[in-house]
Amino acid sequence: MNQASPREVRVEHERTAPQTLTAAAIAETAGAWFAIGERVPGTSGRAVDFHRWYAAWREREGLREEPIPQALKLEAADAFEAIVPWEQLQHAAILVATEQGEPLGDIGPVRLYAPHGVSECLNVKRVVRLQFMERAPSDLEATYGFKKVFAPGEMRKK
Repeated sequence: MNQASPREVRVEHERTAPQTLTAAAIAETAGAWFAIGERVPGTSGRAVDFHRWYAAWREREGLREEPIPQALKLEAADAFEAIVPWEQLQHAAILVATEQGEPLGDIGPVRLYAPHGVSECLNVKRVVRLQFMERAPSDLEATYGFKKVFAPGEMRKK
């Protein structure tokens, strides 16, 4: 799989070609931003509503008639990943910039907040991949944590 650069997010959907987007492109597609603190108290920055962005992206990609995904898989630059059932993304937001409109720096390119889901507010910083999952088990629970990453030496037979 081609990786997005640390400043881009790779978006994957089985019915379209993978693409890489900047935080600015995500914000532009969504069309409007809001102060994330309105939705997630104690946070700051400019965010877009996840579903507003997804609907606009889906329309642009010609997927309006396709089924809504059952889950979203997120991968972060630090090997953290989460799989979130679609219904737990009801209030989700994508942080795309600081309060001043600057790139997020060390926590970017974007950060996803999913309040009122599996935890008080699941959030994934340094998101570099969004994968829309059309098929997922009906009893899927949100899962998150760090992937086990092996160094080449650990893979050798002893």
